[in-house]
Amino acid sequence: MKKIILFIFMLFCLGALQQVEAKGVIVYHSGVHLETRDKLPTDAVMDNGTHVNIGIAYDQFGLFWMPVWNYSEAQYVLISDDEETYWEIDNDTITKLAKEYNIELSEKPSPSMWNKVGLKPVLALLLVAIVWGYLPGKKKESEE
Repeated sequence: MKKIILFIFMLFCLGALQQVEAKGVIVYHSGVHLETRDKLPTDAVMDNGTHVNIGIAYDQFGLFWMPVWNYSEAQYVLISDDEETYWEIDNDTITKLAKEYNIELSEKPSPSMWNKVGLKPVLALLLVAIVWGYLPGKKKESEE
């Protein structure tokens, strides 16, 4: 009886969520992800007056606001303070900026540890739990 009540309650909750959320239960994102690497002084502005910082840009797929997969090479870019706009730059320009502002940059940029790992351990544990649940368990044979 408890299982039936729980099942009905879960169906009700899922139905209510689908009416409220236009996209359904699964929230995902895909596209360019920006990370600020080094803050530049206030005199580092674009022609339109926007202050910029040195950062990296790469394409990312994620579930529930957590990264799952990075599917492009990271590249150095100039990022606005609000991290909404970026400008691609070549290697010569990034080298000049690093020398001018005494910034040490790696030759090949890479995402932060969180964006590399992200949701992968949780998904792996979930997969292990599902497989574990489907494996037949050993049942004790009762002697009569």
